[in-house]
Amino acid sequence: MHDIALGAALIALIVLNSIASLMLLSTEKNNRKLEAERQMAQDREAGATEAARRTFNTGLLMKKYFIEEAEAALKEPSKGVSALVSIDGDRFSVLFQKYGPNAPGGLVIKIAQALKKHFPEGEENILCNVSARSDEFLVLMRGRPSREVILKELEAFQEDVRSIVYMDEGRPIQGTVSFGVAFIPEADRADIAGLYVAACGAQADAKEDGRDRICVA
Repeated sequence: MHDIALGAALIALIVLNSIASLMLLSTEKNNRKLEAERQMAQDREAGATEAARRTFNTGLLMKKYFIEEAEAALKEPSKGVSALVSIDGDRFSVLFQKYGPNAPGGLVIKIAQALKKHFPEGEENILCNVSARSDEFLVLMRGRPSREVILKELEAFQEDVRSIVYMDEGRPIQGTVSFGVAFIPEADRADIAGLYVAACGAQADAKEDGRDRICVA
């Protein structure tokens, strides 16, 4: 009789342990599910916040947020040569007046795509499309071996843009852009506002010199 009672107690203990284990597994599974849902919600919120910082058509940072990131980047030491580059479409103003940001052939989008290809976003490059209705771009290039390397990278991008052909009422028009470059000496803590003025001034000089040029401030 004693053995039967002991056996029953053991069976009951095993059953209770099994139930407790199942409850623990269920709780852990629910916790993992809740954590995954929280992470997905945070990712969606972060994605929505990041999207609000960028132009809807190019996906590049708007000017306000570019300046914030550029200012932060310039506070950090950078090995090599850096520069702020102002890039503006040549003869696009008439097209923008006619078509807005949806200029023929997705002109601004194609320029932005070429920009991303030549200057991938990250620590070395911060990219900007001033606004969704603008063909003006900004690039902060950091940590290059020399000024010559920066200019060669810009020339390669310039050639790529020249290959963009868009149609305006049946007329093929070649895309070109003008550049203004403000170099940042090695280890110099530059002021972004001063760099922007210098780069835009050099870009205006490039347009006055015939467009489709790279001018250095």
